[in-house]
Amino acid sequence: MTFSIAGLIGAAVGLLLALTAYLAIVPQVARGEANGEPNPSASAIRTILLADFLVLAAVGYYVGQLFG
Repeated sequence: MTFSIAGLIGAAVGLLLALTAYLAIVPQVARGEANGEPNPSASAIRTILLADFLVLAAVGYYVGQLFG
């Protein structure tokens, strides 16, 4: 299996987008938990944000191949 440079660049952009979303949202979730507010969906939010890394990397790879 060969990887294209354009696809790898797209995957890197997807990973950067996922990292940006993760770093922006997780402190907000942690702050809500620290204030004593019950947040039963905190683990679900974290799981979705972690899944975004795989999804956005794959989408970025394929979009990179389309344009590259």
